[in-house]
Amino acid sequence: MGTVWKALADDSRRQVLLMLIEGEMTPSEMAAKFNFTMPALSTHLKILRDAGLIVERREGKRRLYSLNANGMNELFEFVDSFWAYPLHNLKNYFKGRAKHKE
Repeated sequence: MGTVWKALADDSRRQVLLMLIEGEMTPSEMAAKFNFTMPALSTHLKILRDAGLIVERREGKRRLYSLNANGMNELFEFVDSFWAYPLHNLKNYFKGRAKHKE
């Protein structure tokens, strides 16, 4: 799971993911919306692709990037595990913190 978290740790990469919600984009289209050099954008795209969060599709010489819905499963499963966390444990946690402040 480390690569997903590394990919999401950078604000610029999160912004790329949010941009790709709109659909496929070329690196040039993405770079026009950011103040990135193409090498910097290429590095961000590689990290997102290696984490499985985006996919690359080639169309002739063009490269098109889009979100990989399956790549987000690991993240969703991690976050979803907190919904099953018993609420009484959370209540006890806050009660314990309140006692330590007194």
